[in-house]
Amino acid sequence: MGAVYSSLSSTLDTFRQDLKRMEEIGFPLEASVLRREPKVKRIQEYAVEVTLDSNTAHPRLILSEDRKMVKCGDRLQMLPDNPERFDRVVCVLGQEAFSSGRYYWEVEVGGKTDWDLGVASQSINRKGKVEVTPSNGYWFLSLRDKNKYSVRTELPAELPQKIGVFLDYDKGQVSFFNVEAKQHIYTFMDSFSESVFPFFSPCSNKSGRNQGPLIISPLGLAS
Repeated sequence: MGAVYSSLSSTLDTFRQDLKRMEEIGFPLEASVLRREPKVKRIQEYAVEVTLDSNTAHPRLILSEDRKMVKCGDRLQMLPDNPERFDRVVCVLGQEAFSSGRYYWEVEVGGKTDWDLGVASQSINRKGKVEVTPSNGYWFLSLRDKNKYSVRTELPAELPQKIGVFLDYDKGQVSFFNVEAKQHIYTFMDSFSESVFPFFSPCSNKSGRNQGPLIISPLGLAS
């Protein structure tokens, strides 16, 4: 009985630690669990204001005036070819640079067949062909043709309408969530050596089949 008790105690401790981690990254827990863990912060408490950096936007991208929405146009715009601007990959970075701490933002993706969301390092190559891998400073989730994620995870029966992105810079963590279903999709675990920026790509509009925008959702910011 002593051995059984010891094993059960160890399992229970592990389970409690898992519950803490799950609640911290946003999984909904029953009220009874929340009462036992009253100091655990929910992921939404790390919400930050994110805006798009027009100086980095590929010339085909059209940004809203408040820089909260981006979509792909049919033709290139006449824009200065500054060093920060992507000239081949149809993407744009966020204005905000993160070099420590935890951050969370949400992006509306409903109606789109293709998109990319995540973070990118400050020193990434902006010109010509880009190999988008963590080793090259890119950590993002992609959807293609409405039926396949870029990472090995199950695609839900109903596509997410809104994606939550959580960054824990100090732990090297970038996590993605289906906001409506409150479900975790995927997490990158790595390490960062420089500032990272929010990364957005509405992808090409595919002759109108993917013309919907990416919209940064307003969130109640933590005090």
